[in-house]
Parts: sequence; C-alpha cells; structure tokens
Amino acid sequence: MAATSFANVAGVLGAPGANPPISRSSAAVVRMNASGAAGERSVALRVSSPGREGRAELAVISGEAELDEVLQRAQEDDSIVLIEWMAAWCRKCIYLKPQLEKLALEFQHGAKFFCVDVNAVPHALIKRVGVSRMPTIQLWKNKEKKAEIIGGQKAELVVEEVRQMLQTLEK
Repeated sequence: MAATSFANVAGVLGAPGANPPISRSSAAVVRMNASGAAGERSVALRVSSPGREGRAELAVISGEAELDEVLQRAQEDDSIVLIEWMAAWCRKCIYLKPQLEKLALEFQHGAKFFCVDVNAVPHALIKRVGVSRMPTIQLWKNKEKKAEIIGGQKAELVVEEVRQMLQTLEK
C-alpha cells in the first residue's frame, strides 16, 4: 500500500477509499468510510509510524467548518466523535495524546478520534464548544456533546474514564 500523509481532516475528506486491512508498517493508512456508501468521502487514520507501534495519530481539526463536517459525517455514519482539545505547551495534553492514540485503535470501527490545538483555531470555536481548560476530551454523538472530561489527573485514569464512556455510548 502506498504511503499517505495528511495535514488535517480537510485534506483527506475528499479522497475516495476502500477499507484496507491494518498493517504495522510505517506506510500503512487505515481509511474509514465516513458514510458507508460507495464513492463517499473518507477519513484517513495513520497507524503505527516508526517508534509508534500500536498507536494511531489523531486527525487534526483546524476550524469550525472542519468540526461541522466531522460531526455531520459522524451523524450519517452513526458513530461517536472523540475530540481532545489541547495546547502544544500543556504537559498533561502531551502525555495524554499518545494514550488516546492507543485507545483509537480499540474503537476504530465505532468512534473517530480527533485533536484540536486551541492556539491554532479561532477563539469563537473554543467558546462555541465550551472548552475552558486543557486538556479537555469531549465525546459527541448526533452532533451533540454527550460527555466531557477535563484531564486534570493522570493520563491512564483519563483514558480509562474515556473508555468506559465510549463503551456506554456505543450501546
């Protein structure tokens, strides 16, 4: 399979794609069909870069239009959206992200995982979703925020709480 890279969700939403099997190579990309219909757009999720075995990179949302598109596609697909609202300067955010990347592999068929650098998006977006502290993890379903965790504790505890909430929302 050819290597595919992406800068953000918008860069891959227009690309048609099938659902190839997961590979452990550094060039592997998993394409998850966002709506289930042939010819529809898909979201790419890079899996296992060198030194990152067993993790998936969180796709980046960089604006309100992208967030709206992600939520719309998830609603059409009846899937859950997890968004880590983080800042590059936040130590807790930095420690939490790899844990969420591992969790993304567990829930790759029922949930889509994203991150937003709050310093790289308009303040109106941060205000719209109600984020006030970093890191904040939000779970969305049917375009509605269903749960939120503010990651003030250890990353492992946050991830376990997120795992339980994902399992509850999947039912």
